[in-house]
This record gives sequence, structure tokens and C-alpha cells, in this order.
Amino acid sequence: MSSNPTVRRARRTQESVHRRNLSALLRQVHQHGPLTRAVLARRLGLNRSTVMTLTAELAAAGLVREEPPVETGRAAGRRW
Repeated sequence: MSSNPTVRRARRTQESVHRRNLSALLRQVHQHGPLTRAVLARRLGLNRSTVMTLTAELAAAGLVREEPPVETGRAAGRRW
């Protein structure tokens, strides 16, 4: 770990934002049920690749699981 206080503070801030994003994503799924990455991204103000990273982390912890899209006759994303 760096001895530079500015680097340490930036790292703590980044970790705090990451935890807050994980919490917000999990709260959305808990409150609203299965949601696509696109919906989660829009609601959280994040891009879909960030949502994918967060959901993968939550899935690895066993807190969410991926479900195949419901067949509706139109394009649909994965749900978490």
C-alpha cells in the first residue's frame, strides 16, 4: 500500500463508492425483483459494464442470480 496520504484517501473513496453502488444495486433488485442490466444502469446512473461487474460480484457472493430473459417476442436482456 502506498504511503502517500492522497493515494490512500483516493483508494478509500473509490472503495466507498464501490460499496455504495453494490448496496444500491442489491436494494433495487430486492425491492423491485428481477431487472435487466439496462434498467439497473438507468436507475443507478451507471453504465451497463459497471452494472455487469457489480452483478457478477454479487452473484459470486450468492446474493443474486442470473435468469434467462422471458420470451416476449422482442429483444430482452438478462435479469438479476
